[in-house]
Amino acid sequence: LEKATPNYYKIIIEIGCTRTSEELLAIKRSYQFLYKHSLEEDVASHTFGDIRRLLVAIVSTYRYEGHVLDESVAISEANIIHQIIEKKDFSNDEIIRILSTRSKKQLCVTFNSF
Repeated sequence: LEKATPNYYKIIIEIGCTRTSEELLAIKRSYQFLYKHSLEEDVASHTFGDIRRLLVAIVSTYRYEGHVLDESVAISEANIIHQIIEKKDFSNDEIIRILSTRSKKQLCVTFNSF
């Protein structure tokens, strides 16, 4: 990352959210090999504020890839997200935790419970 712009943010979000944990790990290893520092370091040093917190979380956390879905967690987290959106508190740690750690399937159940 030489200069972080909204287009770079979109790319990082797309890569972080559409790849499996194993694919993301391979991407981070390749990045480390090519640039001699970690993707997480570059994201952290070229972004700021709330977007930094979200992007670093997306590229550095392990996302569960299993098939187990928890409807009660989905309902609970949908309520949390709803409250955060109502308060316009988008820097809330809970929303970052939910978006960066839940599986794609679990997030779909959560958003459908919204």
